[in-house]
Amino acid sequence: MIAKKTNAQFSGVPFIESSLELTGELPEIIETNYCNHVGGLIGQEQSCTMMLTSKGRKLFYYALSKRTIFTTFQFQYSIQAVIRKADGSFADQLITHGIAVRIDGDQLANFPQLIQILKTSAAH
Repeated sequence: MIAKKTNAQFSGVPFIESSLELTGELPEIIETNYCNHVGGLIGQEQSCTMMLTSKGRKLFYYALSKRTIFTTFQFQYSIQAVIRKADGSFADQLITHGIAVRIDGDQLANFPQLIQILKTSAAH
């Protein structure tokens, strides 16, 4: 495209919403989540807080201590873009993408304070 139109300009498109897909076993281990957002910019970090069920906490601690995968889930986000139609005109287009996310105890084990917090919480 740039070779054809050397003066072309490109811009990142902000997302208009994002959400966490809770399917399969996920509702059994995640009680609530605060991962849905109404918009943001490319490269901007988005917070995602999850409250685990008692089963979820046990599985999370197990994944940390054994360095195994805790769970995977789908994070979806939508962007509102403009497309060029076949006749050369333009139209709005809503595009939704999904990203697989994995919470891995082996990677999280690099943060030993997490395991200590869980042990302290489990003792109470």
